[in-house]
Amino acid sequence: MPNEPRIGMLEFKALAETIPNLVFVTDSNGSNIYTNIVYSRYSGVAPESLLGDGWVCALHPDDQERAKKLWAECAESGKAYDVRYRFRRFDGDYRWHVVRGLPLRDARGAIVRWMGTCTDVDDLITSIGSKTNSEAVLNALGHDTGIILYAKDSAGRFIYANDATIETIGLPMEQILGRSTDDFAPGSAQSASIQANNDLALRSTDGVVVEENWLAPDGTLRTYRSRKAKLQLADGTIGLAAAMIDVTAEKNLEKLLLQSSVRYRSWLDAIPVATFEADRLGRIIGLNQHWLDTCGISVCDEPHALSDLIVQEAQEDFGAEWAACVKHGQPLSLDLPIYDHFEKRVRISSVTAFSGSMLGAPDSDHWYGSFS
Repeated sequence: MPNEPRIGMLEFKALAETIPNLVFVTDSNGSNIYTNIVYSRYSGVAPESLLGDGWVCALHPDDQERAKKLWAECAESGKAYDVRYRFRRFDGDYRWHVVRGLPLRDARGAIVRWMGTCTDVDDLITSIGSKTNSEAVLNALGHDTGIILYAKDSAGRFIYANDATIETIGLPMEQILGRSTDDFAPGSAQSASIQANNDLALRSTDGVVVEENWLAPDGTLRTYRSRKAKLQLADGTIGLAAAMIDVTAEKNLEKLLLQSSVRYRSWLDAIPVATFEADRLGRIIGLNQHWLDTCGISVCDEPHALSDLIVQEAQEDFGAEWAACVKHGQPLSLDLPIYDHFEKRVRISSVTAFSGSMLGAPDSDHWYGSFS
């Protein structure tokens, strides 16, 4: 597939192609290199058209610039991407989604990929926007949403739980109402964490978004992303309202991608040849440990460029040859003098490089090569 991530992990694809969320993976610069089949089917856009920044075409016109700006800022800063905007569905209807992207880092702390999901919350937002009474809102959202919804009174006792909450706790409604979270998992770390987040939400003006763990009735530890906020109750007291979605599959995907990235990096560092990934201008995107050893530089030195290895008098010829290959889409192959800091001498190196499109890689504008 043209948009399959280069991670060598069948497990990742198996999970990504079966979960109902829209899943995406980008390179270290935030350029989209993979979307799961759900993403394409939902948007009605061909997988290859969603690569790079093509995903923007599936957004509402009023949200496109904001989405691109926020994504660029997060890609540069390394902060998690957590935003809400409207996706165009295949039938032309625009629906609100919560979009979250997290950076995946290698052992040195450098970002190697971004991974994220898009979750349809349009029904939830529409219902909340059309109601003014808190209880009516909860009742309207209480069934068949797939979202866990509950409310608690000022003492932390459940006063409302929808079907998804009942299923998550594993008890009938009558055994949930009037009891606290701690009653279901006394003294557990999960219960203590949930209570701490509830207290944080009650102190917050705008509520909080947190991740929480809960032991499911089948004994598996699940991870949930929770939105919690204060709730004005009919008796004048302040309670708590919460909406949660199960993100266990998303977290498992993140772990798989990170594990495979670490393995790939370990394998790359073991190769006794200076290898690189660069953009069309010859700016380094990725390199291995042998490159650093040969150049006599550390991973903290910035910036890295292909010219790091090449002796001064050969750099102009290399630049001209590189530009010609990029322009005409031809592979690069030439011999150049380099200064090998590891061997402490000038030697002739065979330089080869191919564009991603030649290799069938998703990063078609990137070049992959080596100095041997």
